Amino acid sequence: MVMIAMQLLSGYASAQPQGLYHDLGFDWVNRATRVGPRQILVNVVDGIAYQGIWDNEKIERSVGKFEPNAFHGMSQEWTMSSDGSPIQGSATTRYCFPEQAGDSEKRAVRSMILLTANRDFVEGETITVKPVTGGQPLAVLISDQAKSDLVQVPHQGWTPGSPDKHAMLGYWFGPGHAADAWLSDKITFAVVDDASGKPVSGFDWSDGHRLIKVRDAQVVHAYQQAVNNWQTMHDVYEARFPELTAPGKYRVVVKGIGASYPFDIAPDVHYPLIRHVGRGFYLSPA
Repeated sequence: MVMIAMQLLSGYASAQPQGLYHDLGFDWVNRATRVGPRQILVNVVDGIAYQGIWDNEKIERSVGKFEPNAFHGMSQEWTMSSDGSPIQGSATTRYCFPEQAGDSEKRAVRSMILLTANRDFVEGETITVKPVTGGQPLAVLISDQAKSDLVQVPHQGWTPGSPDKHAMLGYWFGPGHAADAWLSDKITFAVVDDASGKPVSGFDWSDGHRLIKVRDAQVVHAYQQAVNNWQTMHDVYEARFPELTAPGKYRVVVKGIGASYPFDIAPDVHYPLIRHVGRGFYLSPA
C-alpha cells in the first residue's frame, strides 16, 4: 500500500495525512498519484504552473497542430533525486486543450506530467523533482496507508448479492501513452476493512487473488476489424471479489501501488442515490 503525499518546497501548505487511508497529498497547484512501481503522475490542477487560457495560435506555436480534448506530448527535461542522490529516468509533459466556455478560439490548458524512474520507488523515501529550465522543486513523499487513482471502483458500492463486485485498474494518459502498461495477471490484491485496514478473511494477501485481464490492447470490432482499446494501447485488468457478501465499508489494495477509494456493501447501498435524484427532481420541477 503506497501513498504519495506531495508538497512544494516553496512554502505552499500541503495536505497532512489524516486517517488510515488518507487522501492523496496536494497543494494549491499540483496533485500527485502513484501509477506504477516506478511512475508518478502529477496533475497540474490550478494556479501558475501550466494552467491558463490560451488562444489557438499560442497553442499551435507551442505544440503544433492539436486536436481538442486530446492529450499532446511536449518534451521537457526534469531531474529526479532521492535524499540528494540523482535518480535516472524520464519525464513527459502532456497537455490537453478543452474548449473554454464555448469559445472555439480560446481553450483552457490542462497538463499532466508522467515521471518514470529507472528503479522502483522505495517506501518512505522522498523523491524531489525539478524542471531543468527552472521552477520550483517538487517533493514527493512515498509512504504507506494511501490511495492511488490507478485503482478505480466503478461506483459507490454493491448489494451483498451482486455478482459484479470489482475494481478496475487503468489511467489514461493520452493516445498510445498508457501509464499502466506494467500491469499483469501476476499482481496480487486484497480487500481490506476501511476502518481497521485489516484484510478481509478470504481476501488476504496469502489467498493469492490476482488481477484478471478482461480485454486485450487489440480487440476485434464487431465488423472483424482490430482496433486499439480506447486508443490507450494497453490491456484492461480487474480485481474481482464477487464472493464478498458481508455488509461493511471496504477498499481494494493492489500490491505495491495503493488503495481504492472506499465503497460499501449493503442491502440499501443505492438508496442515497435514489433519494438525492428524487429530491433533485422535486426541487427542480420541469
